[in-house]
Amino acid sequence: MHSKFTPDRFSRCWIRIDRDSLMSNIVQVAQSASIIDLGLPMLRQLWPYIEEDILRAGINGLASTDTETLISADESFERILKPGSSQSDKGYARAGIVPVMSSVSECLSLSNLAQSLDQRLPFLIHVRSSESDSPSGDWNLESICEKVPSLPMIDLAGFYLRFTPAARLIGYFRRLLHNSEAIARKIICPLASESEKIEGITCYSLWENLAIAVGATTCFPVEIGCWAYPVRTGSDFQIFQADIGRLHGLPEKFPVLIGNQKAEIERIADDFCEFIIRSPLAGPFPEKALLTGGSALSAVEMSEWKPEALQNLLLHLSDCPIYLQQNSRIIEIMP
Repeated sequence: MHSKFTPDRFSRCWIRIDRDSLMSNIVQVAQSASIIDLGLPMLRQLWPYIEEDILRAGINGLASTDTETLISADESFERILKPGSSQSDKGYARAGIVPVMSSVSECLSLSNLAQSLDQRLPFLIHVRSSESDSPSGDWNLESICEKVPSLPMIDLAGFYLRFTPAARLIGYFRRLLHNSEAIARKIICPLASESEKIEGITCYSLWENLAIAVGATTCFPVEIGCWAYPVRTGSDFQIFQADIGRLHGLPEKFPVLIGNQKAEIERIADDFCEFIIRSPLAGPFPEKALLTGGSALSAVEMSEWKPEALQNLLLHLSDCPIYLQQNSRIIEIMP
């Protein structure tokens, strides 16, 4: 990251991404996970700029709740419309995107759509839990699998899981797929925390590509910064205020640098926070406050961040400017 970088003064915070570090992470993760989850708004905005690199990295699928992102992606990707998406836009069906169905009623709606289009549609079933003894009903895995063969024009292609299954469950899932006359027997799940490749399943990655709590061999590629304004100065301290607070995902404790000095958290409110430094700065102001990132000689200590707090902050920062940096070239990514 280069110190000469000057983000938009009219934005309370920003995200700067080092392209080479991000792609290095993705190349490494692609050895275990062939699908990338675009659950982060930041990754969806970056997608058009990194799509070709993603293909070269060995990723052959992407999952998202955003239909437009999936439709615009290269058709050589396996494209999965995740649970929680708005499926009122039926354009995904014509585009060859595979939806994830969570209930018998959703499968029935998909069957009706397939008949109206006169087109067979593949789909995945959403497996919410590793417990197989939940009550039968519209959302029960075994109930869905039992009814799927009788629904016309739709083809079960496998299961989409929100957890990494124990090895003993793989055989159970395969039996269900066999009994449901599935056209494919895909089992798609998150990458295991120990990054081990589990035989017979396909993994997807999200946070692993940002190197959050996955080991020292990868580098967190994101600088998160905000503008800090001096509000009080003493002989041996200076207090700065920034327009970002709890409502923007800030935790109660995190590391920060202001003017290459380590700052302490003085106060965190809903929509602002205050920091104190022990050696007053001369200006010009406002000053950049870095929550992650920094130079090689003065960088935020990432070990002071709790992974869950950092993830929460990134999920909240969906409306700030994003800058993609490759060497000395910086591109501002428009929302």
